[in-house]
Amino acid sequence: MALRTEDDAIKVILPHGEHMFAGVPGGFVIQQGAGWISVCETQGRMILKAGYHRSFAFSRRLRKEPDAKDRSLLVAVTNTLPPPLLPTFPMQGLRTTVLGSRAPVLSDFLDESLAMAVKLRKKRYEMHIRVTVVGVNET
Repeated sequence: MALRTEDDAIKVILPHGEHMFAGVPGGFVIQQGAGWISVCETQGRMILKAGYHRSFAFSRRLRKEPDAKDRSLLVAVTNTLPPPLLPTFPMQGLRTTVLGSRAPVLSDFLDESLAMAVKLRKKRYEMHIRVTVVGVNET
């Protein structure tokens, strides 16, 4: 990763926005976020919690589209539901939709007749790191 110093900050160019600053034994690293899909099970249904774009990229790869990047999928099954799907969540609209008589499936979101083409602004990602050293009186 390329980095530079500018405006009292260390600026690191990232390949995409899924990176974080993390502490490790002996220092800090910039690491990519989880590279998998996470799902949970409720009432006999598997719910996709994270990894929508990876699922989409994988399906494009299966269709042999040239710009598809994900070649395989690692799926992590978790025990926790997203808060809006909990029976105790104040508004039950999403839970009713997801757990209704005909829940949406991934192919519902890949139906090109339900989508429109939009021109997206190209983005690049940088991490800006600023550090302040402060003297702390010991007690």
